[in-house]
Amino acid sequence: MCQLAMVTCTAHGEPEIVNTDQGSQFTSPIFTKLFDEIKTQLSMDGKGRWIDNVFIERFWRNIKYEKIYLEPSEDGIELYGKIKWYMEFYNTRRPQVRKDLSGTIGRWNRAIWEN
Repeated sequence: MCQLAMVTCTAHGEPEIVNTDQGSQFTSPIFTKLFDEIKTQLSMDGKGRWIDNVFIERFWRNIKYEKIYLEPSEDGIELYGKIKWYMEFYNTRRPQVRKDLSGTIGRWNRAIWEN
C-alpha cells in the first residue's frame, strides 16, 4: 500500500523529501528501494520520537471521530470528498483549542503578517 501511494504521488511531481516513522511498512526493502530510483530523499523520525507525529496523529483522530465514523462512506470517492471537505473545514473554520478559537489557517496567516 505504501509503495502504491508513493508511486501514485510521484506521478504528479516528486517532492524534495518524504518523512516517515520507522514502521515496518516504511523500512521494508520494497519501499526504500523506490528512493533509489527517484530524486526524493527519504527521512525517518528517530525511534521512539512520538512528538514528531503528535500533530498529524491528532488531526487523524479528529477527522475519524468528527467526520468518518459519524458519516460512513459507501465508496472511496465519497470518502475522498468527505476527507477533502474536512481538511478545508479543519484549516479554515473549525474552532481550535486556543485563546482565539480561530482555524489553523487563520492563526498561520496572523503569525506571518504580524512578524
